[in-house]
Amino acid sequence: MDVFDLDGDGPKEIIIGSSSGLFVYNSDGAVLDGFPVSIGFDCRSVPTVYDIDRDGALDIVYTTDSGLHVIDRFGIDLAGFPKKTKTGQLFLGFPTPVIMKLGLEEDSAIVFVNAIGQLKAYRFNGDSYFFSLDGLFSRIDPNISNDFLFRGLSIPHVTNFDRNRDGRAELISCYSSAGATSGIFVFNGRDGQAANERISARVLDVQESHGVAYGDVDGDGLLDALVSGVNKDNVTSLWLRRNGEQDLPGWPVELPEVREWIGSYPILADLDGDDIPEIIAIFSEFDISRIYVFKLDGTSFVQRPGAFPGEIRTLDVILGGAVVADITGDGIPEIVARSGLLFPGSGFEKLHAITPDGRDVPGFPITTAADPISVTSLAFIPLIDDIDNDGLVEIVLSGSGNLLTIWDMPGRSAPKIWDWPRFLNDIRNSATGGRASR
Repeated sequence: MDVFDLDGDGPKEIIIGSSSGLFVYNSDGAVLDGFPVSIGFDCRSVPTVYDIDRDGALDIVYTTDSGLHVIDRFGIDLAGFPKKTKTGQLFLGFPTPVIMKLGLEEDSAIVFVNAIGQLKAYRFNGDSYFFSLDGLFSRIDPNISNDFLFRGLSIPHVTNFDRNRDGRAELISCYSSAGATSGIFVFNGRDGQAANERISARVLDVQESHGVAYGDVDGDGLLDALVSGVNKDNVTSLWLRRNGEQDLPGWPVELPEVREWIGSYPILADLDGDDIPEIIAIFSEFDISRIYVFKLDGTSFVQRPGAFPGEIRTLDVILGGAVVADITGDGIPEIVARSGLLFPGSGFEKLHAITPDGRDVPGFPITTAADPISVTSLAFIPLIDDIDNDGLVEIVLSGSGNLLTIWDMPGRSAPKIWDWPRFLNDIRNSATGGRASR
């Protein structure tokens, strides 16, 4: 799900990739003319918007079970699209397309990582970035075959950054598999080879990765990578690494109490107003979830009596990924997440808003209108934005039972530099926070 003002009239449209097509809604809930599109196709990816054809209007980029799609705001395919190419279902959806710069000057390509660890890159006219390779830009592991079955617990991700500050782009990717190919990988943007003339592109070797977030957390001008996953000793851990390669002081942090749990993408967000991000991660097992918050040095943000280090809250539900913004207008950001349950019919879908020290925001949790028989543990993630252009934020949830729900909130629409208001943070799906966000 994503939101953006596609037609320039002020209020934002809501873009949702579903199991039966791509839908776009006006801020009042009416379906936009020309939609849905890709009817009958599984479109469960995270769409992005960008002026792909350089005509001054935004276009929508998304993936399906059949390939890569780019359409204009009227639902019409752009020239050169769709591209029939391997995507593959990845945990709960299809690959996340990211707009990025591979050359020296401007954004130039749509890139995603598919189920078998291929980095696919297409120019804005639909051509393969490397003309003779049918979209193939590089590979996480050249030994993975086309028959490989993805077994990670998150959707792989790729973004670009200038690691050496030399004006040349590198690609950094998070990938997880059932085999020995999991971790963080860095490639040259110009040729797709392992960066820094390495034999292997892997800079962090883990047993399993849940997801990644990026940002210059210490202000040194270099991009840092926050990784959630399981280390080689089968211990759930969080890593915070400069350029994806060197552990920052105090990291990694091991969470031995979290075993065989499902993790979600971690996030970087400032919870105390000091312009320094905290590290937020959620883990779930059956109908129990724990929310962890750590300071930049790896110590607990708050220490609750009897709680594990970093743990601010335990809930008897399964939480999806979180978003962070000030929804109440008190100047303090809240952690917002949707919850479900393992077995359909065993309870209600709820929207949670939690203070940085782990308390419920007054009025939360909110029970949604979803029929309990439709409520599952799927990782629906809310979004916070000013949808109706009234200067105040709304919370948007596309959740169980195919219900789209919007709640008006009193928080002012004045995003702070280290807010994290949507999955992957920005409209380009870069998973990058702070001033490095695009």
